[in-house]
This record gives sequence, C-alpha cells and structure tokens, in this order.
Amino acid sequence: MTTKKTLARLLNEAQRNPDDADLKHQLNSMTRRYVPQWHLPMLYDDSRNLFYQRMIEKAVRGKTILEIGAGTGFLSIIAARAGAKHVYACEGNPLFQNIAEQVIEQSSFGHQITLIPKLSTQLQIGKDIPAKVDLIVSEIISTDLFTENIVTYLRDAKRLLKSGGTFLPATIEVWGCLVENEAQQRDPDERTVHTELLEKLVDQVPQMNAAHRGLRLVSKPKRFAVLENGYELSPSAPWKLNLKRTATCSQTSFCLYFRTVDGRNQLTNFVRTDDDPKSMLYASSWGQMLYPLDERDDYTLKIHLIEDRYPVVMTL
Repeated sequence: MTTKKTLARLLNEAQRNPDDADLKHQLNSMTRRYVPQWHLPMLYDDSRNLFYQRMIEKAVRGKTILEIGAGTGFLSIIAARAGAKHVYACEGNPLFQNIAEQVIEQSSFGHQITLIPKLSTQLQIGKDIPAKVDLIVSEIISTDLFTENIVTYLRDAKRLLKSGGTFLPATIEVWGCLVENEAQQRDPDERTVHTELLEKLVDQVPQMNAAHRGLRLVSKPKRFAVLENGYELSPSAPWKLNLKRTATCSQTSFCLYFRTVDGRNQLTNFVRTDDDPKSMLYASSWGQMLYPLDERDDYTLKIHLIEDRYPVVMTL
C-alpha cells in the first residue's frame, strides 16, 4: 500500500475511532516522518505570506501557472483567486499531497487547480501538464537558501516554461555579514562543541541555525551573489568575501542570509539597522546560518556549494 493510501486509511479510521490510542500513535509517527518541523511556522508566517500574496496577485492574471513544492496548496489557491487561467501544483511529499488534495477540493477555486503528486523533475509535458506554462511559482527556500535543492529544481524547471516566461520570485540576493551571537555566549557547552568541531575540520567552519533574536551586526553587510535569470547564480560559486569587524565582541560568527526581491518589496531572514521598514518584510519562520569564526579584525572567507545545495564557508 502506498504512503498516501495508508495515510488516507489512517485518517478515515481515526475519524471513526477518535479515542483509539494505537491509531493516534500511527498518525503521529507518519506526521513526524513526513512533515518537516519548520513547515507549520512557515504557514503561520504573516510576513512571508503577505510578500508572496502581493507578488502573485500582480503577476498571474490570465496566465497558466506551475507551482513547485505546493505543500498544502496555499500559494496555488492565491494564484487561482487572483485570476490565473489555470494552476498546476506539483508536490512530492505523500502527506502534503493528501492535505493539498483536501484543501483544494474544499476551496471555491479548486476547479482551476490540478494537483500533480510528483516532483517537478518528474513532470512531462503532454502527460502531466498539457503544455509549457507562462509562469512558475515556488517557495522551496531553506534557512541558508540552498539546502531545499532550489538551484537544481528550478534550473530543471526551465524546460517547463514558455519562451519569455518568468519565475516568481525572479531574484534572490545572497548576503553575508559578521555578527555577535549573544545566545551562543550564554551557552558555553554549545560553544565548546563548535570549538571542537573547528579543531577537527581545520578550515571548514561548521554551521549553526539561530534565531534572529540575539544577533548583533558587527560589520558592513555585503551582497556576494544573486540567484536570477532562471535561477542561475551570478557570479558562480565559489565566492570570496572580505569583511572587516567594526566592533569588538566576545564571539564572532559569519551570518549567511538572503533577500527575496520583487521590485521595491523585499523579504529577508535577517533584519539590519539600515533596512527600509516600508519595503522590507522579515520572515520569522526562517532562521539564519551562522558559522563561528576565530577572533580577528579582518576576515577573508571563501564560500562554495557542495552539489549546489550545501554551503561551506572557509576562512583564508
């Protein structure tokens, strides 16, 4: 039995037997296995949702749309409501396929959406979608931008896009800066772990997710790459970045962050003191990638990608 059929069976049985502890346990096990922990905070992230809603509503009227990584179908419904001619929504996660199917069926715009239970790399023109589409919408962004395989999936998706067609978002900027991580200062055990890793890995700096709260900017931020024009990286990796520390701090880390750009409106996972509050939205569901550094005033860093998805930072 497929995962999707198993889930449907468990959901139906759980509705008929709401007090069955064994059924609850099986459903919880499947949920932990197939639903990433970050997905629910993302769904309730008002800034993220508002940014994508504004961007989609401006661009989709009268067009055929493909959403890659549809999840629960939220963005596909926004596109259909905003006047898209038709929306094709592909999703490879069996649990999300089941949820999206129910959400789309219950929506008053469900007749404008076709759910395809496949990864975008498996889609075939003439079989899964009748023809190339006008516009591709996606939100497969990770905390460090890359590890949801965004580059690989969206480069492949160009074959599904008409000549002159566009991606939403069209541009994502990759930035870097030095920060003081106050949370790390308060946790000496955590700092010791990273020190030991640094000694083992020599120049390869380990990664750490952190909440934006507790980070203090201690250098001028620099944009070092842009993902655009069909999700090509400009310039291509590896990147070299020189950052000068402008304030003393007890623990310096390199912060890799990004900005999703739609005209003057931007969505970011790191708010700076010089950001324009009128155009900048902060996505609280994304953390930041921090790379603890040794203590110095001037840093030259080399950043490269492993298989287009794992960013590694090295001090030079």
